[in-house]
Amino acid sequence: GGADRREQLVPPGGSPLFPVVDLAVGGQATCAFMADGVARCWGGNQHRVVLGSGRASSALPLAREAFGAPVEAMAWRGEVGCAVAGGALRCAVAGGGYTRVGGVRVRTPDRVVTPTLPAPARSVAITQGAACASLVDGRVACVSPLAFRTPSPDAAPDAPPAFVIVPELTEVSRVVARGGLLCALSDTRPARCWGDAPEWEMLPSQSATPVELPHLGPVRSLASGENHACAVDLRGAVWCWGRGRAGQLGGGVFSERARPA
Repeated sequence: GGADRREQLVPPGGSPLFPVVDLAVGGQATCAFMADGVARCWGGNQHRVVLGSGRASSALPLAREAFGAPVEAMAWRGEVGCAVAGGALRCAVAGGGYTRVGGVRVRTPDRVVTPTLPAPARSVAITQGAACASLVDGRVACVSPLAFRTPSPDAAPDAPPAFVIVPELTEVSRVVARGGLLCALSDTRPARCWGDAPEWEMLPSQSATPVELPHLGPVRSLASGENHACAVDLRGAVWCWGRGRAGQLGGGVFSERARPA
C-alpha cells in the first residue's frame, strides 16, 4: 500500500492487536505480549509452546495459556521452546524424527518437560549453547539445550533437565538472546553478556562467564541484527553500534561505530 497505509493484525472475532508491550520472534513464529497480560501468537508451531498442541500453524494471533495462566514470556531456538506462565517454566522439545512401531513408521512425539527452578521464573532466553531463565529473586539459572534431549546419566529417564544458578549474576530483571550471546539485563547495573560474540561486538569473541557491556549503563531492552545492535536505556533513549553500511545505526551515518551513540 501507500506510505500512509497501516494494517493491524486482528485476532479472530476480536479487536486489532493493540496495545502491544513486547514481542518474541523466532523461527517461523511471532508472539505479542499485550498490555492486558495476554500473549497472542501466530505462525509455525514447531515446539507446541507457541500455539499449543492442536495446531500446526496459524496466520492470525491466538491467545496462549500454560498451566491455566496467561503466558508471560516465551523463547524458542532449534528444537527447544519454553514458556513462562504464573512463574512456572514449561519447555517442549520437537520430536523432529521418526521411529518404527510394529513395522509402521511414526513421527517421534514431542517431549514436554516442566523443569524445577530454585525460584519462580520471570523471563526465558535460548541460544544454541544454553537455555536460561531469570528468576524473581534476581538470579539466573541455565542449562544446556542438549539436556532436554539427553538426560544426565544419574537422572531418571523422564527427569526434567536440571537448571544451574549462574553465580556471577544478581539483580537481573530479564534475560535476552542475541545470536550466540545471552545477556542479563538489570535496572541497577550494565547488561552482562556471555557466549559467542561477533567481531563487531564490544565483547570478547568467546566468554564462558558474564562480561559487562561497556560504554552503557543499565538498559531495559537489547537486540541485535546481522551486524549491529541497539539498546534502550532506562530513560527511553536508543543507542546503537556495530556496522552501519545500510544506515541501520541511525544518526545519518553509513559507517561502522565501535561504541554506542
